[in-house]
Amino acid sequence: MDYIALGHFEVYQCLEDHAGESKKCQRVRRLAKEFYPMIAETTEAAIAFNDHYASPGQETDTLYADLSQLGEQLATRIELEDRLINAVGYPTNTETLLQ
Repeated sequence: MDYIALGHFEVYQCLEDHAGESKKCQRVRRLAKEFYPMIAETTEAAIAFNDHYASPGQETDTLYADLSQLGEQLATRIELEDRLINAVGYPTNTETLLQ
């Protein structure tokens, strides 16, 4: 949960506060503003899932369906975050990072 909230609450604020005025920074900020609502939805969905299933004695009849839906939302989030990373100009996979 900490990772999910970190992107939502800190990374995007940092982009707003510290990005320069270059065309690249302006593009990254524009993408971040465009993606932020969709990423915020995934944060809310993950927190709701966590809160729902963290309760003792919670019915698990819909667990698999809820996990599937959350997985799809997280996949979308990862895709958006990868697009932001690409816009910044950093590699998105560990093989590239290790080279």
